[in-house]
Amino acid sequence: MPYSFVFFSYKSIVVHQRTIFSVLSLIANYDYDINDKILLYTDDSYYLKQFLKNILIVEYVDIDEKSIISMMGEYDLIHRVKIGIIEKTFNQYPQNIILYADSDTFFTANMSNSLQEISVKNSIMHKYEFSFKDINQQQEIDITKEYCNLFNENKFKIDNELVSIVPNFSSWNAGIIGLHHENKNWLNAVYQLTDQTYAKVRHHACEQFSFSYVLQTKGTLTDFEKYNRHYWHSTEKKIADKLLSEKLNNDFAKLSLKDKKEQVKKYCNHLLKLFPNHEYTHSYNAMIAFQSKMYLVGFKHIFLTLLKNPFQNVKFFKDVLHYIKIWLIDRITFLKTF
Repeated sequence: MPYSFVFFSYKSIVVHQRTIFSVLSLIANYDYDINDKILLYTDDSYYLKQFLKNILIVEYVDIDEKSIISMMGEYDLIHRVKIGIIEKTFNQYPQNIILYADSDTFFTANMSNSLQEISVKNSIMHKYEFSFKDINQQQEIDITKEYCNLFNENKFKIDNELVSIVPNFSSWNAGIIGLHHENKNWLNAVYQLTDQTYAKVRHHACEQFSFSYVLQTKGTLTDFEKYNRHYWHSTEKKIADKLLSEKLNNDFAKLSLKDKKEQVKKYCNHLLKLFPNHEYTHSYNAMIAFQSKMYLVGFKHIFLTLLKNPFQNVKFFKDVLHYIKIWLIDRITFLKTF
């Protein structure tokens, strides 16, 4: 069964570099057939081709701002474009199974056998995140509470039927989506639910929650996390982007495909180790700890940040002084109670 691997790379060199890295990591971890396709929806095929030459199954689909605006829909939701390019791919290669990947993902293990899990009855998403039935209305973040209220208080028109959605389904990360070609019509329900929920709750998670609901309601879901890393967090993107801007240069572009695959595998392994131990991660963890008044944890991560790199920017030291001031005020207040 042939596969269509789908990527969206638009507007930014940073995004293009992430896409190049993701595609090469795919090629390094998949024994592709000549009937398979890698569809790159992009506004800069010239840049991508410099790094992805000699990959015979790559096809470039030029996409302009007018097309993007159309796929974003009435409410200008950029995440809705994902649904649109998956639909376009089904139309172009109707007999192919689809694996869509966000640009901020990379493949970490051979997935050739795991793709066979995509069937008429089973789809793939990146990973399970949480179940809505477990949401604690008093403790959980606002967006999940908003969605619980939205589902409890509204009905939604899906495939010409008014549907009550009980919020007991699960949220799955949509960085990876695998769909069987016979389930193309499921995208209609994803469109409809995304548009209706986003009209009421203006948050990009509408697209992810809609895919999650439709795919697990109409069939079953399998996670793909052991084959792919989705570095969606802004701190991890910052770490990955710094590495890719250094490594994806003219010298890399001139390498043979074999050498590129070998190098990309090394970069993947390096990033997996780098993410939890980078100075950016420790700096972020320090600020989060301080905001939660976990001062000892915060001081620990400040120390680790400076150990990695003592030459931090002015903002870092201003933030540290700000939280030290709050910590001292809290200590003084506490001591005055005695």
